[in-house]
Amino acid sequence: MVEDSRQIQDLVDIIRDIAEKSTLLSLNASIEAARAGEHGRGFGVVATNIGQLAKRSREAVDHINEVLELILRKNQHIVLTVDESNAEIEKGRNRLTKNIALFKELMNKVETIARNISQISDAASQVESDNEKVITKIEEVSRISQNNLAAMEEVSATFQQQYSTTIVIKESAHQLDELANELSSTTDKFII
Repeated sequence: MVEDSRQIQDLVDIIRDIAEKSTLLSLNASIEAARAGEHGRGFGVVATNIGQLAKRSREAVDHINEVLELILRKNQHIVLTVDESNAEIEKGRNRLTKNIALFKELMNKVETIARNISQISDAASQVESDNEKVITKIEEVSRISQNNLAAMEEVSATFQQQYSTTIVIKESAHQLDELANELSSTTDKFII
C-alpha cells in the first residue's frame, strides 16, 4: 500500500510539473500573441485556454494530494488499530494458556485428593482388625485430612482465580469484538 501511494505521488508530481509548464507555455503564448497584434488574437484565445487548463490541473493535483494524505492517515490508523487488536488477541491467548495450566494443576490436585480419600478408606477398614493399628491409622487419617483441607483451600483459591480470569477474558473478548466491528466499519469505507 505504501508503494502504491508513492507511485500515485510520483504521478501527481508529474501532473503538477506538466501544469506548471503549461502555465509557462500559456504565458509565453500570450506574450507572443500580444506581439503579433491582430494576427495573434486566435493564438491569444488558445493561450488563455491553456492557462485555464493548467490552473484546473494544479487545483486537481492539490485535491488529489489532500485525498492521498487523508487515505494515508486512515491507513496508518487502521494499521495501529490492527496492531492493538493483535496485542489484545495475544494477551487473550496468554491468559487462555495460563487458564489451561491452572486447569491441569487443578486436575492433578483432584487426583491427589481422590488418592488420599482412597487411602483413608483403606485405613478405616484396617482399624477394625487391630487396635494399635487403629490409633496409628487415625493419626494418619488426621494428617491426610489436614492435607486434603489444605488442598481443598488451594482448589478453592484456584477456582476463584479462574473465575476472575474468565471475567477478564470475557471483557477482552468483548473489547476485541468492538474493535473488530470498528475495524470492519472502517475498512468498509475503503471498498471501491
